[in-house]
Amino acid sequence: MKKKDLVSVVIPIYNTEKYLVRCLDSVVTQTWIDLEIILLDDGSTDSSLKICHSYASQDDRIIIIEKQNTGISDTREIGVQRATGKWIAFLDSDDWYHKSFIEQMVNACRKYKTDVAFCRFYEVYGKEKFIYPSAETRSILSGAEAIYNILLPNTVGYFTSLWNKLYCLELIKKENIHFNRKLHVGEDELWLVQLLKKCDSVICINSPLYYYRNRKESLSRSSILSLKKISNIECKKLVIQETFDLPIHIKKISEARYYSVCISLLLQSKNHSDLKFIKEKIDWTYWKKYRKSFLKDNNTSVRHRCFFLLSELFISMNLCFLIKLIIKILKFWQYIKFKLKHCFRWNK
Repeated sequence: MKKKDLVSVVIPIYNTEKYLVRCLDSVVTQTWIDLEIILLDDGSTDSSLKICHSYASQDDRIIIIEKQNTGISDTREIGVQRATGKWIAFLDSDDWYHKSFIEQMVNACRKYKTDVAFCRFYEVYGKEKFIYPSAETRSILSGAEAIYNILLPNTVGYFTSLWNKLYCLELIKKENIHFNRKLHVGEDELWLVQLLKKCDSVICINSPLYYYRNRKESLSRSSILSLKKISNIECKKLVIQETFDLPIHIKKISEARYYSVCISLLLQSKNHSDLKFIKEKIDWTYWKKYRKSFLKDNNTSVRHRCFFLLSELFISMNLCFLIKLIIKILKFWQYIKFKLKHCFRWNK
């Protein structure tokens, strides 16, 4: 292969010793050999860094960057700046690639002359795995269509994460696309929307080539409120701003997602202090301005619609104890649905 086909794989790492070997094995054994594997240790306190050095001693394609813990956005940004390939991919250190992930993605971009490729992925729950998006989609999307697609629920769209995608590094640097270091959740969604606005077309591969490990302890899945999770509210505001000049249906779904995130965080509150904390962070101008988009969006769940209608009244009246009761009821219903859903999957 020619040097112009070099692919940079950026892997941020923080205390994932339990999963790192499988992750790195999936990269070093790729059928596409011409790789630049950038391992960024974000101040791990376990044996993750030791594992990285062990692999680097056996594979000269591996570059290790050690840094203090500054979070995923800053770490990815450093990786992008260090990358020298024609293409760039991102891999979470608890996930892994199909053995031909890189080869299929690069070949698709070259064949259809696109700057970005998406692929379907497996969501892994312990020993179970499910394919998303659940149905095949059109092969070629415009940049705007791709933005709409990723903002759809992941059962339908290609997800707002960076990992099941391949990008032209030259486009990223030419258009001056950077990660927002102030965001800790949703930073990939904002970055992706900004990049796709600059793309003429995106190729979608219907084969599932990425394995996403669904872990309860990850920040995005945790039910524990924190300033990091609250930053997702700011992220959704910024995405609305980015979609302002796009077709109305894209703008509407980004508005609905802002509302949905606010309600999701309210649902995670466990006491009066949590509710007060979230209420201080919500932009109520946005709340009032975009609630119609939320209610009219076909992707809004019945649970969120019900919570919205009740919370509009109770928040304005400051009846926090009633909101807490609603939250408990809805969480219990969510738990029952989850159990029934998994029982059904298991019986299938």
